[in-house]
Amino acid sequence: HESQLHRISDDIPDERAVLVEPLAGGIHAALMAWPTVADAKEPIVAVLGAGTMGLAAIAGLRRYVPGVRIVVGARYPHQMALAKAIGADVVVESGKLDRAVRRETGGHLVGDMLSSGAHVTIDAVGTSASITACVRVTRPRGRVELHGRPAEVRLDLTGLWHRETELKGAYTYGSETMPDGTTARTFDLAI
Repeated sequence: HESQLHRISDDIPDERAVLVEPLAGGIHAALMAWPTVADAKEPIVAVLGAGTMGLAAIAGLRRYVPGVRIVVGARYPHQMALAKAIGADVVVESGKLDRAVRRETGGHLVGDMLSSGAHVTIDAVGTSASITACVRVTRPRGRVELHGRPAEVRLDLTGLWHRETELKGAYTYGSETMPDGTTARTFDLAI
């Protein structure tokens, strides 16, 4: 449909233009975090995964979510470097995300959960293990956003229920409500 067509200026090379769609998805995930972190004194958003989707979410957080501290778990050294270059405050190996979040929040490990944690954690991987890890590092009454594209997963939802954690899917893009209350089309923000 013509409403799904977006004009790209001639000064944007095709190699960049093809990234508009995944970047729009990342911006959408970032802006979904805003209501949860808006009133937080020192908001922390953790991102697990620094492939295209995770990097797009980091870029969206840095550009459109003011005052947020971004903690990232990345698998490979080149992803760690890109996450830092795009604007992540703290970047660690994926398996060390819980320790990094614990250091940032001053929380303690209680069982396999943190006593505090990230206000929002964005899962940009989409596996049973990554979703479990995201629930584990999210503070009580925080939010886990599933920005990864999982298929069938198996989860122990005890932590979700016990800590009253919100689990929300972040898929695609559309019209966004910005932190200042205005609205914008996600593709326009990405372009």
